Amino acid sequence: MTTEPLLDSTASISPTSPRLLRAMLLGHPATHGVEVVVWPDEAERRSELAAAGSPAFLLVPPDEAAPICAFLEEWTRVPAPMDDVYARLDMLRGRASCVSVPVLRPGGVVAYGSDNVVVPAGQLPLAQLLVERFGTVVQRRDLAAAYEASGGKATDEALKAAVFRLGQRLTDVGLVLRTIRGKGFLLEGQQGCRASRPRP
Repeated sequence: MTTEPLLDSTASISPTSPRLLRAMLLGHPATHGVEVVVWPDEAERRSELAAAGSPAFLLVPPDEAAPICAFLEEWTRVPAPMDDVYARLDMLRGRASCVSVPVLRPGGVVAYGSDNVVVPAGQLPLAQLLVERFGTVVQRRDLAAAYEASGGKATDEALKAAVFRLGQRLTDVGLVLRTIRGKGFLLEGQQGCRASRPRP
């Protein structure tokens, strides 16, 4: 007969099992308003939380690739220093306290707060990627791939022009699209609520 190891809430390093770490975090003040999800085993639950606009903290096993997180998501690979786990949870709760997160609705409508704007079909793949990763840097190559897949010209100038026009349009709803030199682009609210995540 096997028994689960005892969980030490004062440990400096997390358990090596994502499920054990989740059990340890259950009911902890650091997870208030956040659901802890084992990735990739609970991919369906992650999708449900994303659709509901609820924050999710992903626990990733050592042999899994790092997930690409949306604005209301954060992750850590286990085992991890508990100080790092709590810091990431704190940042996620901070992002969740933002007044609004943009949503891409049917018909190419980007809604942010009480405002909305219609995005032209040619810019929709860019808008979708930027909205999904709101508050995080989207690599230029990812935007280029999405733009080309939708029929856009695969040139640097064409991508720059499309991103510039999209950025101008999104300012109408209180969003700002920033160029992060050497990396890509960052979509965030004009009033801040910026997401600064630790490096994995």
